[in-house]
Amino acid sequence: MICRGWDQSSMAGANVQWPDDLYLNITRLREAPTTQSVTVFSWRQAAPFFIASLVAFFITDFFVNEGKVGRRWAIVFAGCFSLASVVGAAFIKGWKAFMACRLLLGVGMGAKASIVPIYLTEIAPDQIRGMLAMSWQLFDTFGIFIANCANLLVFRLGPS
Repeated sequence: MICRGWDQSSMAGANVQWPDDLYLNITRLREAPTTQSVTVFSWRQAAPFFIASLVAFFITDFFVNEGKVGRRWAIVFAGCFSLASVVGAAFIKGWKAFMACRLLLGVGMGAKASIVPIYLTEIAPDQIRGMLAMSWQLFDTFGIFIANCANLLVFRLGPS
């Protein structure tokens, strides 16, 4: 649960630097935005969420509800997608690779968001099942907080 908040805020923190790294002039984007620059920036930011909502739950439905691997292994696969996207994004050279990493991240985020709350309530004792079912929001928020702290730390340590 914390991972989803971390993923979400890490993407927002990356918005400070990736436009310059991928030759999208961020100064021009702020001062005199063109339709193309805003579209490129917006699609790169929104891609994981679109994939998470449109594709990832179909994948998890196939693996989990059809009984192919079960919830535990589906969570492991979702984590592998998230890990691969983050490691891949650290070594990208162009916008196409960056977009592919964002799409992989969306698959991991969507799969985790659709599997983990259900699995958590299935394995929880009856007395705390309802509390755990609703605690994903708290865990997600905590992940956002931790990621924003990490973003601030990396931003301050970076080149000035």
